[in-house]
Amino acid sequence: MRSAVVFTAILVCSSPAAADDTWRTSAWDATANVLDRIAGEERIAPSFRVRAAYAAVRARVHAMRTDVVVVRSHHDRRAGDSPLHGRSPAPRPLDARDARLVASIDMFVRLVPGEHSERIATARFWRGSIHRRAGHLDLAIADFVAIVEHMREHEVGPFAVNLLLDALDRLERYDELVAWARRLRSDAALLVRDEELGERLRHIDIVGTRMEAERIAQWAHASGVPLVSPALVRALYLVAAAAGDLVVRPFR
Repeated sequence: MRSAVVFTAILVCSSPAAADDTWRTSAWDATANVLDRIAGEERIAPSFRVRAAYAAVRARVHAMRTDVVVVRSHHDRRAGDSPLHGRSPAPRPLDARDARLVASIDMFVRLVPGEHSERIATARFWRGSIHRRAGHLDLAIADFVAIVEHMREHEVGPFAVNLLLDALDRLERYDELVAWARRLRSDAALLVRDEELGERLRHIDIVGTRMEAERIAQWAHASGVPLVSPALVRALYLVAAAAGDLVVRPFR
């Protein structure tokens, strides 16, 4: 009887209709706690543990009673943000509810190593977004990279790309930012899905060209090399910017 009740809970939490359920938050939390214990029990069949783990994640999300992700457009910045570079927020501890959701996602991800399904992409996106909001940008980047590398064809793919670029910008990891932009510009399917993202990638590529030109100019000036003058490098950069048909501006 007990196993039948648990199995029913898994089916309910895994169902799309569960998102409209009127259960109280405490009921979702209690269900998630039971499912987490099942997922961690090694004597239970692996396939059942996986289903329990994902159902626990869904139950945690429903218990929050709000979307766990608020994706801001890269044009939508707070008034205090620098126009040149984003400021990395000071890391803060996860609150209790976020920590429980992250723990459930950790369990689920551990049980399905190498899986690149829609549910893994969604779970990792939730976890990455929670860490991003808490200022744990390195942890967030790890999840966004996994999605962008292996699962960007899924629904959360373009959002993960944008948040990856944003996190790299905020950490001032500009070489990685430019490298990702140039790599993703070759993904025609991604650019068709999100034209605004394509424009952002193109813009980052052009700014990356400027940064490279400025580095060459600085090296030439410091080395006293007459054949490579800063003026020449600047001219080449302006040509590249004009070819991009885009006014050169900061990453944002």
